[in-house]
Amino acid sequence: MKKVGFPLRVAAVVVLAASLAAEGTAAPQDAETALPASGDEAVMEVAEPAPVGVPEPKPSAVGFEIMGPNGERTVVPLDRLEVREATGSLEGLDGGQLTLAVGGRRYVCPLLAECAFADEKGQPMNRAAFAQRFLRRYVRVEMERTTGTVLSCRAM
Repeated sequence: MKKVGFPLRVAAVVVLAASLAAEGTAAPQDAETALPASGDEAVMEVAEPAPVGVPEPKPSAVGFEIMGPNGERTVVPLDRLEVREATGSLEGLDGGQLTLAVGGRRYVCPLLAECAFADEKGQPMNRAAFAQRFLRRYVRVEMERTTGTVLSCRAM
């Protein structure tokens, strides 16, 4: 979606009112209601392909718990997490861990309980079906920077 600024929206309202007046049709009382409004900007839908990205963790989770070196626990809201991506071959998906081969090295990463899995098209999948279908294939994982906990995993 593209956003349209306030001056362009006002110009569109003026043109709409002028065209309605020229046709002899009564213009709406409040021409501003003819266009969607949200604060200073209106949103117009434009035919664009949807962005392809790794699915985000489920919004039901309130926060992400990080264990410190001395055992202290900190809960970080999901929208404030520092996230990094990694691409590699899925070598295993056992219990609460994911094994990823990147550049000849194997990494074992813990999984978030609400970890999201998606196929190449971004369609959500359950964990067992994902493991069976994409084992030994390239995947992109999104993980929390501090602990390496996998938040989402998408096939490539």
